[in-house]
Amino acid sequence: MYRPEKITLPDNFANRLPLPVQRLRKQLAQRTAKRAHQLAFAVSEQKARAVIALTLGLINFFDDQIGRLIENLKATREYENTIVVFNSDHGETLATTG
Repeated sequence: MYRPEKITLPDNFANRLPLPVQRLRKQLAQRTAKRAHQLAFAVSEQKARAVIALTLGLINFFDDQIGRLIENLKATREYENTIVVFNSDHGETLATTG
């Protein structure tokens, strides 16, 4: 639905990371990185674009499904008697925070 190559990363994508993560990125590029949980924060621009594109598609999917739920509630006359609550975990920052 969203093409990774069309995703624009924030201007500070490469420079916003703490020094240890910058080192991890360098090690990844040199193929000397030891696999650890912190590597998730050292993704390449290509991988970041892919994750953002997939996440945008997922958000679109959820939006469509919620729309279907609301339509069904209205069709069955239960909309006025229903509270819809959204909950989530931490989510993804998707390289958009500084």
